[in-house]
Amino acid sequence: MLDPSVSLTPPPEPAFCPSCGLRHTRRSDWLCPRCGMPVESEPRRTVARPAPRGEEGFPLGSRVAGAVLLAGAAALGAGLARHPPSAHRWPLLAGAVLLAVLGAGALLKLSWARWAAVGAGLLAAVIAAEDLLRERLPDLVGDPVPPAIRASLRSALHPLHPWTILLVLAFVAGALLLLLGRPRRARIAAGAVLASPLVVLLVIRALAR
Repeated sequence: MLDPSVSLTPPPEPAFCPSCGLRHTRRSDWLCPRCGMPVESEPRRTVARPAPRGEEGFPLGSRVAGAVLLAGAAALGAGLARHPPSAHRWPLLAGAVLLAVLGAGALLKLSWARWAAVGAGLLAAVIAAEDLLRERLPDLVGDPVPPAIRASLRSALHPLHPWTILLVLAFVAGALLLLLGRPRRARIAAGAVLASPLVVLLVIRALAR
């Protein structure tokens, strides 16, 4: 004979309702006592899927930088179209094309365009700052650049007024703030503010006369 103190009734089975989230003891009809929907014996475990490599997220700052570069290219191109200079035309046209290519690449979320823009910005900053310093302090250091290369750099920077060179440096600094790392809103705003004056100046010059 069976021991009457031993119960043959199975212990209550916990249940979980995926519809309303109620945890309760499973009923014989496998329905939720709250909402009447079918229940499960345990909650479903959702496994987070890693984002595909191409969808990890292109930095917002780089996309803003792409728009800024395209705006600068459009303003410079408009100025060249309305007032084509007799000299220094090709360096300015090359600069507009370079800005347009890098800006479009950044807007299309191309990593190579982002890093190429960083490299071009650093190079432009070094060239502009060095020329501005040499213009103000010609006897500070000897010229390490060969005469032919120095003449080509002078040809590219000659149409830029010293104040315009400062605006170019501000434009480059703003672009680098946008391109490097994953900037937040404050750095994105600071980069856009630094880069805007040169674009505004180019637009004013294009619309003048």
